[in-house]
Amino acid sequence: MSMPAEEFLGAWHGVVATRFVGAGFADRQTVVAELLDRGLAAVAGKRPGRAPSEEDVRLAEQQVVAASGWFDVAAYTSANQRVRAGWAPALEHFCGEGWRSLSNPSPAFDVWWYWSEHLDPAATTVNPLLHFLLDGRFAGYRPLPEIETPHDVPQGLTRPNRVCLFAGYDAHNVVDDYVVAYLKEMSRHADVYYLFDGYLPADELARLAPYTKGAWAVPHGRYDFGSYSLLSRDLVGWPTIEQYDELVLANDSAYLLRDLDGVFTEMDTRACDWWGMQASKHDYHSYEDDGPTQPLAEAKREMIGQRHMDDVDHLHVSSYLLTFRSRVIGDAGFRRRLDAVVAQPHKSLIIRKYEIGLSRYLMCRGFDVDTFIPDLYPFHPLYTSRFFELLERGFPLLKRNLLSENSGHVADLGRWKERVRSVVPGADVDLFEANLLRVAPDDRLHRSFALSSAERHTDRVHRPWNQWEIAEEDLAAPKFDHWWAFLVDAADHSLTGSLRAVFEEVRSDPTLKKVVLTRSRAIDLDGENVVVLPLESPEGQFHLARSRYVFVREMPGDASYGWFSPANHDIVHLGGVPLRPFPASEDDTAPRESPYRAVVAASPAQALAAAQAFAPLALADVWQTGEPRNDLLLRASADLPDDLRRQEQRLTEALGGRPLLLFAPAFDRSGSKPAYRSADRDVVDALSGWCERHGGVLGYYDDVRDRGRELSRVLEPVDALNLRRLAVTDHVVVDRVATVLLTDVSARAVDFAATGRSIVLLLDETSEGELFHDPGLLPVHVVRDRGDLAAALELPPVDAGHRTRLLFSTLDQGSSGRLVRRIRAEYLRGDR
Repeated sequence: MSMPAEEFLGAWHGVVATRFVGAGFADRQTVVAELLDRGLAAVAGKRPGRAPSEEDVRLAEQQVVAASGWFDVAAYTSANQRVRAGWAPALEHFCGEGWRSLSNPSPAFDVWWYWSEHLDPAATTVNPLLHFLLDGRFAGYRPLPEIETPHDVPQGLTRPNRVCLFAGYDAHNVVDDYVVAYLKEMSRHADVYYLFDGYLPADELARLAPYTKGAWAVPHGRYDFGSYSLLSRDLVGWPTIEQYDELVLANDSAYLLRDLDGVFTEMDTRACDWWGMQASKHDYHSYEDDGPTQPLAEAKREMIGQRHMDDVDHLHVSSYLLTFRSRVIGDAGFRRRLDAVVAQPHKSLIIRKYEIGLSRYLMCRGFDVDTFIPDLYPFHPLYTSRFFELLERGFPLLKRNLLSENSGHVADLGRWKERVRSVVPGADVDLFEANLLRVAPDDRLHRSFALSSAERHTDRVHRPWNQWEIAEEDLAAPKFDHWWAFLVDAADHSLTGSLRAVFEEVRSDPTLKKVVLTRSRAIDLDGENVVVLPLESPEGQFHLARSRYVFVREMPGDASYGWFSPANHDIVHLGGVPLRPFPASEDDTAPRESPYRAVVAASPAQALAAAQAFAPLALADVWQTGEPRNDLLLRASADLPDDLRRQEQRLTEALGGRPLLLFAPAFDRSGSKPAYRSADRDVVDALSGWCERHGGVLGYYDDVRDRGRELSRVLEPVDALNLRRLAVTDHVVVDRVATVLLTDVSARAVDFAATGRSIVLLLDETSEGELFHDPGLLPVHVVRDRGDLAAALELPPVDAGHRTRLLFSTLDQGSSGRLVRRIRAEYLRGDR
């Protein structure tokens, strides 16, 4: 009988503390031999007085694994790139991080199978190999799955009763039209239950009511299998699911090109326990996408039970559309694996553990599988040019990632609409394109569609330079003083605020080359001598390598300019002076010298705060030319750039003459669980009360890093206006219109102060101690007790006077001009 995990850990730590710590090498070897010979239960002694250190435990574990003979150094090294590259010795890597990422120690031991079969698959506390060596094998546990031959395979079904668990996600928190169409079609064949991973407004969820038996939105961050798990375990429940003949798992990662009648009619005739659309195997002719196919029946005979060091090389069935019949639905191992889905540090582990892992479990357990496409194609045909061959064979789905990522380097993909229509004339490709352009990263989409069959090595031509190529080019390339690069905000990938203001100042100047470097969002800007290029592209990298001046607004540590060295460029920070310190960088190799040539500030007080915030920046490198965003804040509406003027018009029309109370709490990422500090019930009640008294509107933004959209979840019940959903993306526009601002430790307090309108700063002892500015010297009403918040919101603006002058020595529309003149004077004098 094996020990439970908690008991095993306690006994193991006891042995480490009492038999390893402080012992000589020979004594430790004796303990290792005894453990491997008799097992942990026979060796474990009294509990230690104190727990051993993590290092002691790790070293003892390495010694046991090394002596066991179950660790193949050569095979492990060959299978792990980081080990081959010298990042860590093989044994140290396996005991430290390797087993957690499902790196097998040898062909003789299967980490994930053993882990999910004999341990808690949702916990990462026990190394499965260590457990096997010291406990599992003494209890008769196997190191590899036993390969069972399918028997009594159920025949096809006539008009089966199906239930579908459908997983959805959208970064913009909407239910797209293509998803509604997909669910409408699926509802013809199954009772559909839908779960959105994140927050959805009630009106979006309501769109699914005609086609679903139940629909929910729950942020969980566990991708599609997380939704399948929550639906099967909690929201729908196994007692309901087991009443059906078939369980379908589907997600919104693909566009539905044709109805599903052909798929379900065909698969109803097949004898199998479960089925999918097509099978994949990473190492099956992985570099020969045009190679031959293999009949699935033949592939199953050869490949089920094969041993691989890397789990991705196992035969598996892709999870975007899977169907399981009653024997699988009732299997305890299947249910346990689906119930135990937890968040993973990397999406690749979701695929390895739950997609590949579930396939392998069912195949090895003797549940017979079939696929709509009855052949195994090289690598993964949905991401290669072979997809169009599948389409001609009746395949009904188009994976969005084929278009947005093009990982298979498919040439001429820009013609995808034409190619799809030639095979499926009724496919609503315009509907799919609308979604693609909205959610696909714009820079990757550019590269995806740029690959051309007319070019040799087309994938290499359009591949961004790697870090070594960048470093070499950056060192060798000439730097032009009149080439100015504008890097979009590293957080939301937009060109807003001071970045936009400086760009507008020089937009029509033909003597300057303006290089706007984009990321996931498309940016449409014109002007004299302006180029707009993706940062992650050879063209964008070429231009950045030659730009002397680089304007950024990212936080220190984000390093949106990548591997381009600050030593070769003058990087000017336009992000404004923060109200509190930036979150600590996870990069221990952060530069000891400031990466910035200059940081822009608007007064001596701001300069002092900037020198502290951007330490070790020298005070002389804080340029007091003014805050460029104020140029856009103060000018007349008619003088705004066209896109900002349209945003302002949308906002004022939505308000309809009502005052706007802007709520902008900081999204705190410093704790174990990122959250808003000031979005509790008392605060929301005070905000709602103000809106009722003044006939006003409460406006807010979800932080772009808040995947769960917690602010929307709190504020939707009080009819707050989500400004991002209104497509008002530039904070300057909102500041121009808002009547009152409530914030806590967000830098929006400093930005908004230039309007001269009322600001309420909600602080507590912790947050007040974090501020670079003395709140008593800011033009704000400080509230430390939430009970005083409602009254503070009624107060008129703080008398500007000296408080505003502390932040803005000069408050006019000339800050961008002063900055531009300073830079020009610098290189015209030959200082650079």
